[in-house]
Amino acid sequence: MAVTESQHRKYLSEWGLVRKHFRAQGLEPKACDAKRHELHKRALGRDKSSLDLTNAEFDAVLAVFSGISRPADLKTQLML
Repeated sequence: MAVTESQHRKYLSEWGLVRKHFRAQGLEPKACDAKRHELHKRALGRDKSSLDLTNAEFDAVLAVFSGISRPADLKTQLML
């Protein structure tokens, strides 16, 4: 089952926060996109399109994103 439109909007919003973090560290846009694929691999063990994520995969990817965008917020990471 693929993510819903609402989930994809949430994904893009969360990715935006992570991308902002990476850009603040001086990464170029292409490097940020490569990092996004690396984060998918970290969460899922392989790269996968955000549009094709299952609910469990969606939650796993968002938890990894939260670990970067909100590292002090363990509750957010565990609830995803």
